[in-house]
Amino acid sequence: MQRQSSAILSSLTPQARLPSWFEWGALGVRKLARDTRAVFDILAAWEERRYQRRALAALDEHALKDIGLNQVDVWRETRRPFWKD
Repeated sequence: MQRQSSAILSSLTPQARLPSWFEWGALGVRKLARDTRAVFDILAAWEERRYQRRALAALDEHALKDIGLNQVDVWRETRRPFWKD
């Protein structure tokens, strides 16, 4: 085990160093910001689907015919959970 750890340590170059606490913190903040943005993007997509499905359900038979749908298509789409695309 001693030989393996010394081989690992000797393979480190002077340029290879561990990040400082500040760098680790900045990395964590960036990751948190990215993940938070991803959550908000998902929530926005869900809200948009909910809005679109409600609007689709409100269309009359003539409007549905114009876009090539019928009541069965609308029923099927509006029954899908908002998190399913």
